[in-house]
Amino acid sequence: MLQNSYLTKELMDSIVDATSEYKRVYGLSAMYPDVSLSVLSGAFSNALFENRNVVGIEDVYIAIRDSKRIYPDSRVKECQSFKQKFANVCASENIILPDVKIEDIDTGNDL
Repeated sequence: MLQNSYLTKELMDSIVDATSEYKRVYGLSAMYPDVSLSVLSGAFSNALFENRNVVGIEDVYIAIRDSKRIYPDSRVKECQSFKQKFANVCASENIILPDVKIEDIDTGNDL
């Protein structure tokens, strides 16, 4: 993860917020940690796919956007919220997070 512990904590908080009770596909509270961990795993996979040694803001953003365990409309809302929350950091590091619309979300039923 990033060297900045505050930013890492904020990224983890964003993942937990994105996978809160009414946003995740699984209704069982016992599955809650698994959903957050699957999004975190997706962020690490994105970084590896891009051949980077550090998981960054864009990796977490893409993991939230592409998660099949979060409802599609929640993914759109969480991506918008994520962009607002990290707007200053993205601007200072020249990171451009793409806009996400419901049409962009794969709504397949493969969980």
